[in-house]
Order: sequence, then C-alpha cells, then structure tokens
Amino acid sequence: MPPLKRSKAIGIFVVVSVVALLVLAFRFSGDSLSFKVSNDTQTASAITASLGGNTSSENNVSSQVENLIITDIKLGQGIKVTEGDEITVHYSGRLDDGREFVNSQKKGSPLSFRVNRDKKIVAGLHKGVVGMQPGGVRTIVVPARLGYGEDGFDSVVPPEASLVFQVTLIEID
Repeated sequence: MPPLKRSKAIGIFVVVSVVALLVLAFRFSGDSLSFKVSNDTQTASAITASLGGNTSSENNVSSQVENLIITDIKLGQGIKVTEGDEITVHYSGRLDDGREFVNSQKKGSPLSFRVNRDKKIVAGLHKGVVGMQPGGVRTIVVPARLGYGEDGFDSVVPPEASLVFQVTLIEID
C-alpha cells in the first residue's frame, strides 16, 4: 500500500477506535466535571479535527460539543494535578475545522500556570488538566462555553468555537 493511503487508513482506524472507546468508557458524570458525550457525531467531528481532518456540514455533522471531553493518550506517573497547583505544559490548540491556532512547542517555550487561578487560560483547559500526572498526554475537547464563548478570541478563534487541545504535562511545581 502506498505511504499516503496507508497513513490515511491508519488515521481512519485511529478515529474509529477512539470514538468507540469514548462511547464505551465515558458514559458517566463526575461531581464537578462532566464526561458524558451527548452526541456521538459531535465526538467524531471533534476527534477528526484534532487529528487534522475535516468536518463536513454536508452530512449535517455539528462540530459543537456540549460537554468537556477528556481522553488520556498516555498516562503519566507520580502525583496528580489538583486545583491550585502550578504546572508546566506543552500544548497545541485546534479549532473544530482542524486549523491549529496555538502550539507551545512551535513557539519554543512551554506554558506555566496555576490551575483554576490564572484568568488568561480558558476554563476548559483548567478543568481538563486536573488529574494528569507528569509525562501524561491528554486530548481535551472544550465546548465554547468553557472556551472563548460568544466573543471568540481576536481573529484567531471565532465566536462559539469548540476547541481541541493536546496537552503534555511536563511538571507540577
């Protein structure tokens, strides 16, 4: 199989596998953080976007997610992030159409912030990092209400946009 077709096939397999795991594993709600997926097509759309794929309005697929969706890609080790911790992460953020709007590795410096204290960080990212351990990698799909909301952010993030972050926890200070 040519390399391009093989990588596309692998990408489709990954998306289908992740959606299946999300549907099976995240049908519950925590006390302060909801993991329930309200619409499986929304999840598929968000995951496709996070992998750089396209979402299609031709198939009536809405890319708006209603709840925070957390998927651990790689589990870390050690103590877990709690509210108030100062943490350092590498992260990238994509819009629901797959366009990347931020990437700390491309900028050449990680981001440090105090969980649930730093007002410059969107609420969904604060909530999404709780429970991570150093070395862990997590995908966090943030609904607009926990992101930039109806205002968006400059010309980079449009109003009411769902966001997909990939976060690697470097350390808890």
